[in-house]
Amino acid sequence: MCWVLITGQQYRTTPPPARRREQLEAERTQLEQERLQRAVVDAQQRRATFSRLYDERRQSATQGESEYLTDKGLNGFTFPILSDGSILLTLVDEAGAVVAAQTITPEGVKRLVAGSAKRGAYHAVNTPDDPQTVLIAEGLATALTCHLICPDALTVAGIDAGNLLPVAEVMRRKYPLAQIVIAADNDRLDDKPNTGTERAEKAALSVDGYVSVPPTDYKADWNDYHQQHGLAAATAAFNHSMYQPQGGQRETAVTGH
Repeated sequence: MCWVLITGQQYRTTPPPARRREQLEAERTQLEQERLQRAVVDAQQRRATFSRLYDERRQSATQGESEYLTDKGLNGFTFPILSDGSILLTLVDEAGAVVAAQTITPEGVKRLVAGSAKRGAYHAVNTPDDPQTVLIAEGLATALTCHLICPDALTVAGIDAGNLLPVAEVMRRKYPLAQIVIAADNDRLDDKPNTGTERAEKAALSVDGYVSVPPTDYKADWNDYHQQHGLAAATAAFNHSMYQPQGGQRETAVTGH
């Protein structure tokens, strides 16, 4: 936009519409490039922060059993243990790189290590060759219980309900022919949303998978059910409660169990 002087009077002129559109598009392109550059720098800084903090914790950890897990009836599982008794749980991305970590205190307080890239990252509690079934749980204790229920399946922990869908999509890409089962938390509590089951169903829908929910009328996960009823009852309940959200179809067994 500019001003011109004609016979002593000023008139305001504007660029032709086509030129103005070009200017706006150039401005939008520049802003988007700047945004992407900032995102790259931010991601690099987060990775650097995570690598530093994770390495510090890893180097100070010793392998051993965790009071948090033994209190939940899960004996014989060893993990890196920090000086305060916390588990240092590593999470990997689709390529197998460690991109996140979680600490779990003996009392069950869970924190992500700063800089963690959690989305789609997971912790595998076992590494079977060519798994026919993949079980996905939220927390570590639930994942270990599911491993006891179905030891032949690949079992992974996605850390929380919000990460179930991204992890399920990773598992489907890695194992396109496997049966995927989301071991949901039953977050039933009064009239509040059942977040664990709802997020599990969304994850299952995205990968043509199944959901298995503890058959309780109170808030519980599969580790709670295992502790209360024993492994045989938990195994039977896990298989019996399995269904596909699309049509509510229920199955009574996990393939490969």
